[in-house]
Amino acid sequence: MNLVEYAVNAPAALPPDAYTGWIKDYCDWVRPSTDAGIEGMFATASVNVGLAIGRTINVYIGFPHYANLYVVLLGLPGVPRKTTLLTRAESIRTDAFAKDAVVTVTGIGSGEGLLEAFCEVVIEGEGRRQKEVLRPRPGQIVLLDENELTSVFHKGQQQATATLYDIIIKLYDSKDLTPRTRQRSIRVIRPFFSIISATTPQSLMDAVKPRDLGTGFLPRFATFHCTRRTPMASPPEPNWGVCSQLAAKLRDISAFAAEYGDRSIPTSEAAVRVFGSYYADLCEAAINSDRVSHIIERIHTQIRKWSLIYAVQECATVITTEHMERAIIVGQYLEACAKFAYSALGVNPITQVVQKVIEKMATYPDGTFHNGRTIHRWVSGDITADVLRRELDANVTLGTLLGETAMIRGRPVPRYALPWGQEP
Repeated sequence: MNLVEYAVNAPAALPPDAYTGWIKDYCDWVRPSTDAGIEGMFATASVNVGLAIGRTINVYIGFPHYANLYVVLLGLPGVPRKTTLLTRAESIRTDAFAKDAVVTVTGIGSGEGLLEAFCEVVIEGEGRRQKEVLRPRPGQIVLLDENELTSVFHKGQQQATATLYDIIIKLYDSKDLTPRTRQRSIRVIRPFFSIISATTPQSLMDAVKPRDLGTGFLPRFATFHCTRRTPMASPPEPNWGVCSQLAAKLRDISAFAAEYGDRSIPTSEAAVRVFGSYYADLCEAAINSDRVSHIIERIHTQIRKWSLIYAVQECATVITTEHMERAIIVGQYLEACAKFAYSALGVNPITQVVQKVIEKMATYPDGTFHNGRTIHRWVSGDITADVLRRELDANVTLGTLLGETAMIRGRPVPRYALPWGQEP
């Protein structure tokens, strides 16, 4: 992509209405001291609010979703200024929280190594039987600072780190983990995990393959295209007095979340209606966006997470219409960024597999349900059972498939069918 194509196709800046509360105050503090893209400031601020909330207040979407975020700052070299933004964010967290309240991991070597950040090393036994053991720290907050997003793709595709994608997906969903390891056993309990990374459009195009869009890994990232600002040859030092004020406000947010506890925040009926209207449009956009359908389909979760962040940064006990409308603005921006970043990757082979399933289903009478094992036999050479299950469930969410759970021999078995009258 040359500079002319980039300038023509780049998405519009994140609208001003997205900036409010602590997030706006943070961006106003950072902006005079760096020429970093303003969208990167917004993303970093949102991650910071999420870290302050931690494993407490959540929004229920099938299961509890917390305020952890995976964000990637996308822009031409030097535009996102990720290191500068992370330094500013860390200076606030250092002032706001106790040491090790948030563990920052710089770069990722393997999935097992990442999980060790959620544990502490203790010595058990005596004498020759003495050994180091990893003891879980329930509720531990971990932030991964990954300098280049595409390095994660390279590691995820290597056999030695093949479990990396799966671990990162499960951590996004805040699931407890007990992976099989070659050395010490690891247990991760009630994790809270966020990622900040960066890349350029060209690096993304070179590293990401169409199949990566269907793994469940990339769709969990919120892509923020960073708009270029006027370069600063000698940026001034930030106002550290304002930094202390922001840290105090962040402590207040954290204290409110801790008092509220690990339970779901309600969404007002009016906010539910607002989201429902937009969700219908989002599902239609996903169906009509073959190359980025998996990423767009996941944006509804991002919107709900940001509605939670907007509410809690105000210490509100309900997600209101205003919170939801601001979150939808973020979602619309993320949709535009996804189309800009990934549409040129080509046809997603996972989408082709699902189309093959739909065409096979169409040969049966209306309303015929098929279990996952049967469907996998139709396409077993093209996709793993786990990935197929995620894709079928995603299509149920989009409305292109029907789904149900049947009890067979005392066990729940997911089954799928075409909606009546649907053509492949």
